[in-house]
Amino acid sequence: MDAGGVDLDARRNTNAGTRLISMASGTFNASIQRVKAWSFADAAKTSPTYDWYPMYGMAVSYSGSNVTSASGKSISSPIAASFVQNYRTQNFKRVLFEYIPDVKVMIDSLSDNHDALNSHVIHGVSNPGAWITFTGDSAIPPGTIKGQAEGDTKKYHIRADEKTGEFTFVLPEGNYLTAGNKIWIYAFLNGKETLTSTIVEDKTPPDKPILNAITDKDASFVGSAEANSSVTIYRVSDHSVLGTTKADAKGNFTLVLAASQKPLVPYLEYVAVAKDMAGNESVQSDAKTVQDTTPPSADAITQFIQVGSSFDLKAKMLVTNVRDNAGNDDDNLSYTLLKKPDIEVVGKSEAVVEIADKAGNKVSVSVPVFVKDQNSSVSKEAMLQAEDFMVKARELPKDETEWDAFILKQAKARAWGVPAGNDISDNIIVTNRGVFSEKAGTYTITLRVKDVEKTIQAVVIPGTLSIKKIPSDIQFGMQKIRSFEQRIKPQEETKVTVEDGRSEKTRWQLTAMLEAPFKINEEEKLPDSLVLASKNMDGNIRYTPINTQGTTPVFQKETASEGLTEIDLNPAGNTGLMLDLMPGNIRSGKVYQTKIVWTLENTP
Repeated sequence: MDAGGVDLDARRNTNAGTRLISMASGTFNASIQRVKAWSFADAAKTSPTYDWYPMYGMAVSYSGSNVTSASGKSISSPIAASFVQNYRTQNFKRVLFEYIPDVKVMIDSLSDNHDALNSHVIHGVSNPGAWITFTGDSAIPPGTIKGQAEGDTKKYHIRADEKTGEFTFVLPEGNYLTAGNKIWIYAFLNGKETLTSTIVEDKTPPDKPILNAITDKDASFVGSAEANSSVTIYRVSDHSVLGTTKADAKGNFTLVLAASQKPLVPYLEYVAVAKDMAGNESVQSDAKTVQDTTPPSADAITQFIQVGSSFDLKAKMLVTNVRDNAGNDDDNLSYTLLKKPDIEVVGKSEAVVEIADKAGNKVSVSVPVFVKDQNSSVSKEAMLQAEDFMVKARELPKDETEWDAFILKQAKARAWGVPAGNDISDNIIVTNRGVFSEKAGTYTITLRVKDVEKTIQAVVIPGTLSIKKIPSDIQFGMQKIRSFEQRIKPQEETKVTVEDGRSEKTRWQLTAMLEAPFKINEEEKLPDSLVLASKNMDGNIRYTPINTQGTTPVFQKETASEGLTEIDLNPAGNTGLMLDLMPGNIRSGKVYQTKIVWTLENTP
């Protein structure tokens, strides 16, 4: 019998032979009951004669109405012995079997979070006074409390409060439950027991992740976090999610950036947050600032400047399309002119601009500078320089097919590609030379290279016959006055050089005439004293005076030729210019001088 309660009461029955239980032969079984019995003498009393509590495993043998033997167990041997010895229903007026409540136990949730009480404190509710023990986690020490029942070898950890049934068991200092472990709770009271369990919840957030340093060129975020946790990267400025990845079994994680997320903007901050499989989130990692490692970039603005002028442009004005991943404002970028161009020579030069961002990344930009003059024409593709020129008709090549090359040479034509500055002079062509010819005149000629044209003036002159060199001073030296006629030659070489650049070659002659006779003053003169000695056909010497009366031929060129002709007026021997001194015409210690007028004449 395990009934809710049985009350065998014969106290109102006055028949002296009345018995509570009678059977021919058999056994009365009952278990887990509180058994109270009132003897005949105590029938009127409230308190029973016997109170066996608790009893379980009871077996009572009957023969008729008499108990022949009784057995049973209890939490203590005296109770059980008393029952075995004294349970005789034939001696009782009343026997009451009372129900012993089932043992129940409820436990609060448990976790592994060291910061939470339920990681090291087990709290719950059971039957008041129940004996309770725990197993399932190495953090739980062995029980130390002896059980309620004799023979119970278990050691219990705690007893529930006698009134409320609450129990609170604190683990030894430094001991904490482990997530995922199943904790078994066993409760015992008055012969009844129960066993229940609960799982230790994972309530411990992952440790703070470590986010490695970041540069603007990185293609991924790398760091470490709790093994197998998911890791999310956040931008600090707006807490937007950059992406989520998973740490491997060793705790290493890599978040690969999408193409649209690259390059990273410098100076923005990012953090990592780890979440374990139970949904616990870590605190955010230390913020990492994107380091700027990329230099700026820019395009040069091609410059055209007049030769010899000043170059005072600001460095920033020499570049365009400036780009930097940290921003193009002046608070991030600075400009320095590292190299000024050479603007003293026409052609291609260079300026160098250095652009630096605030992180110290630098780029040098080469700026093409084209130095031009009044003879230069420029365009988007080229700069062309060519000069007006003057040429003698005789200098023109005889072959007209060579005239273009001749024109380019005379014009000193040069060209440079824009913006590269490479020499493209070989690509210059004469696109229009008009009526250019050997005939004297001024001609307009057009040159071209790529998309630029230049118009020049070419002047053709007929050519001249000219004296290129004459002696500036002819000295006859200090002479003694003698009693006879003297013919004295110059002390130094006396040569006249004539250049013939005429296109039509005809005979010519060089003549000489004195401005005035050799003289000291207007009163003292030496008339007809300068002569030119030359040989006649017969070999005799002829002396021709050079005076103020007219020009005297000193050299004749019968067959004209292009170029220079040198006339030696003081050759070796007894010919050439001479001073013819007659005795009595000169005064001692005086200096006589005159000027010679040289003339070139075309002769038929």
